[in-house]
Amino acid sequence: MKIVFIYRYFTTTGGVERTLIDKANYLVQQGHSVTIVTFEQGQHPFAYKIDDRIEHIELDCRRFTLFHYPKYKRVFKLWQMNRRFVQRWNAFVKEAKPDIVITTTNSGDFLREILTARDKTNIIVESHTAFIYDMGSDSLIRKLWLKRYMRIVKQGKMIISLTQGDAQFWKEHGAKRVIVLPNPLTMYPETINDVEKDPYRIIFVGRFDKVKRIDLLVSAFALIAEKYPLWHIDVYGGGETDDFEQLIIDNHLVDRIKIHQPTPDIFTEYKKSQMLVLCSSYEGFGLVLIEAMSCGTPCVSFDCPYGPPEIIKDHYNGLLAKNGDIKDLADKMEWLITHPEERHTMGINAHQYAAQFKKDVVMKDWENAYNALIDDNMA
Repeated sequence: MKIVFIYRYFTTTGGVERTLIDKANYLVQQGHSVTIVTFEQGQHPFAYKIDDRIEHIELDCRRFTLFHYPKYKRVFKLWQMNRRFVQRWNAFVKEAKPDIVITTTNSGDFLREILTARDKTNIIVESHTAFIYDMGSDSLIRKLWLKRYMRIVKQGKMIISLTQGDAQFWKEHGAKRVIVLPNPLTMYPETINDVEKDPYRIIFVGRFDKVKRIDLLVSAFALIAEKYPLWHIDVYGGGETDDFEQLIIDNHLVDRIKIHQPTPDIFTEYKKSQMLVLCSSYEGFGLVLIEAMSCGTPCVSFDCPYGPPEIIKDHYNGLLAKNGDIKDLADKMEWLITHPEERHTMGINAHQYAAQFKKDVVMKDWENAYNALIDDNMA
């Protein structure tokens, strides 16, 4: 099978980037021909290692470079870049003749051009974010944007959602062929006791932006920090941290909450922790939840759409708090702090539960979906 992944760039250590690379590496190891096409990578290295057998093509259509030009030139330069992208993408598809092309709902500004390649092919759109929540209230602008966006995405032959909730959204908005497949784990530790746990450690993993609502984590921990002076939080994430650092100072938690840069050895950090806390306003999946669980670490999360309520089984492998309720989040964290035996049992349950997301288990379903699409279009 000739498989093409097309995405903006793989220069950052994000969840979407990691899972796409994981899948590409797995597929080429199974004997498939795999090509990764980017259009904003430039000469930058990949943040994650790719198999040497994977071909990489860069289309060099970096829209962010348009800001180097005066405003009066940007419209013409944008037209030029769009034209260049269409020419290069269509030329690639015509020559490569892929069996499957995989892109995502957050592939960037050229999604329409990707999905309308002149040489018809089996293009799959992966939905990695609950994007409906990005647009705020039910405003006219949001409705018009959604209508246009749906027209674009429905050009694909199949939408693969990571959760049932997201799949239901797409179906309600007219998508015809939608299936649900979870992301695979990068790795599944068969042993979770090889690293000594810090008896008082909480971990948070995620980028620093408003969707992750790290400010609510600080506020929740501030409610219980004085009662449990040995407990602390280690935060791993990329992005701008100034506001977050100031919030830590304002809540007198400088010695209790530490910020760390993303690490390639995040699974060791999960293993060291007593719990992971997720406080997002929404999640396309919540990969950090199954990663932490695979390391025997129970999770506390807001009951937000879509991933957490489908992954966390309350009081089995973690706890769900009312969405956005700081007091309830603090209560759930405190419950795990004060119930060490139950916390330990939840960790064991979490490790067993996460086994269903092993790469060799999940990726067989992804391969079956690709083959089914090819077979249907050949019939």
